[in-house]
Amino acid sequence: MWSEREPLRYERLTWPEVRRAAAEERVALVPVATLEDHGRHLLVDTDLRIVTEVCERAATAAADRADKGRELLEAAVAECVAYVDEPLAKPLPRRRSPAAEGGEAEPAG
Repeated sequence: MWSEREPLRYERLTWPEVRRAAAEERVALVPVATLEDHGRHLLVDTDLRIVTEVCERAATAAADRADKGRELLEAAVAECVAYVDEPLAKPLPRRRSPAAEGGEAEPAG
């Protein structure tokens, strides 16, 4: 959806809106990050969330500068590009439960 108050997100635009953004020669900011294991406390898309926020803030700053009459192209944020550097589907470590005397192991965590 086209917005004058928020950074444009290409994946939320219709084709006519994409044509309009291209006609305005907007700079496309493309967030690129990895999906990776950050431990049990963080999501695997943590880096994507961070770089997307950086791009959205940069697009907002560009719009603010343009509103003040400074020469700067307006920007639009493109869909994230994610890559996986290592296998995410690692087996969970196993541990013995004191209650499982019979030898049944249970997942850690």
